[in-house]
Amino acid sequence: MSIPAATSIAGLTDVGQVRRVNEDAFVIDRGLQLFAIADGMGGHGSGDVASKLAVETLRNCIASEPVREALANRQISNEQALSLVYQCIVGVNQHIYQINLENAHPDGTGMGTTLVGICLIGGGGDGSTTDEQRAVSFNIGDSRLYEYRNEQLTQLTTDHTMYRDWEEAGRIGPAPPRNIIMRAIGLLADVDIDMEVLSISHEATYLLCSDGLTGMVDDAAISRILVESKDAATLSNTLVQRANEAGGTDNISVIAITPGQS
Repeated sequence: MSIPAATSIAGLTDVGQVRRVNEDAFVIDRGLQLFAIADGMGGHGSGDVASKLAVETLRNCIASEPVREALANRQISNEQALSLVYQCIVGVNQHIYQINLENAHPDGTGMGTTLVGICLIGGGGDGSTTDEQRAVSFNIGDSRLYEYRNEQLTQLTTDHTMYRDWEEAGRIGPAPPRNIIMRAIGLLADVDIDMEVLSISHEATYLLCSDGLTGMVDDAAISRILVESKDAATLSNTLVQRANEAGGTDNISVIAITPGQS
């Protein structure tokens, strides 16, 4: 369960130009091959607490010996991997939900967070037998996962927003605000998670980000920056800088995984 040592990986989070508190959090764990971003929401609670709890609780579950060893097993099936990561995310949701209940915040009124990420699984990825590596992707909310491959930027996740629902319903009536999310971690006892097993190419660049980036920098501009940036650190820094230059109205978080030198 590893990616080539030459792969460049970097992450960056920034409070932006308007907010006083950074409610984003991210995890880069090269040993676990876990990469995730959470964008917190306050409600009557605290969004920065929710996002940090989400990434820390997820990392702890993936790092537990039974889960870690199972995900690293070359023989693990896609269904088994999906089930293990799903149970970890359900545990994250339950942890934050219980804290909300203990603080007397009923359904939908406490702290919550988006969560998007990938976790590499099984064998391969060491460059000896295959150029591709399996990974479980997961998404709740409007943070995003992109793939840049063959000069094409593709959003691999679906935004769980009222605006997206309006688009899919045929754009009937006035457009709702773009930032109203329909799914989140921690607000309800149950959580609906988008998950799939992806084939990760070591020749492609992968980008995880909160909506503080995509609300300020469109896909065309992201593509141009990807072409210009040769390593993950430069890419992350440039994307955050461009979002701030465009107004930085929200917290901005980016994780970049590129095939360049680390």
